[in-house]
Amino acid sequence: STQSTWGSFIAIFRCDSAGLLFTWAPKELVDEKPAIEYTIAHVGLVPWNRTIIGEVFKAEPFDGCSMLKSLKERRPSLILIVSKDGCPLSTKAFWGQMMGARAILLADDKEEDVTSVNLIDKDVSGDSGLYVPIVMISKSNAESILKYLNTNQYEDEYSTVSVEIPFGKNAKSKVEVDYWMNPLREDSYTFIEDFSKFLPHFKNRIKFTPRFPIWEWNPEIYSSILCSRSRL
Repeated sequence: STQSTWGSFIAIFRCDSAGLLFTWAPKELVDEKPAIEYTIAHVGLVPWNRTIIGEVFKAEPFDGCSMLKSLKERRPSLILIVSKDGCPLSTKAFWGQMMGARAILLADDKEEDVTSVNLIDKDVSGDSGLYVPIVMISKSNAESILKYLNTNQYEDEYSTVSVEIPFGKNAKSKVEVDYWMNPLREDSYTFIEDFSKFLPHFKNRIKFTPRFPIWEWNPEIYSSILCSRSRL
């Protein structure tokens, strides 16, 4: 879940986007990191109730922000690992998709609890054509995977690292948004008016609930305020 504050309101967004991926090879990596936490980025299609198993290749260039070095033959089990920095997630997804990747591992650029990070690319629309899923792993876990990758991957046409990424059942079909507003602040109503224009685009994917506190009536405090605001 993610919580953000802005002046007169608090918006709480709830969605399920964390999971565990499992290492298959090499044995040293499995012994060191048998399971790795990840969070799903809101880019591409998430293959809920499915599992992706594949070989991990380090993207070249590693930031994934331009055309990537490709293999001689497309591999149905290709999983790319790219760095988090450099460009929007949609750009990384586009170039990874062009290379034929089934999934992208995003290497965090700082050490943090990735399961609490909400990865959103504000420039991506529902009809972007991006379908490759992106999951982010922590900086230290990414370094462990990179450590065991063979250095001549593209010449040898194989990878020494294999992982399994299960995408469990999507427990919530909707993102739930609780909008805590201050009824005495005009910008609270401005936000609702502005946000209502975008709600139809979400269709049935979002549940938006405005909420507000109720105070004990004190005419000395509130009468002048209420009388000056016709919108209330």
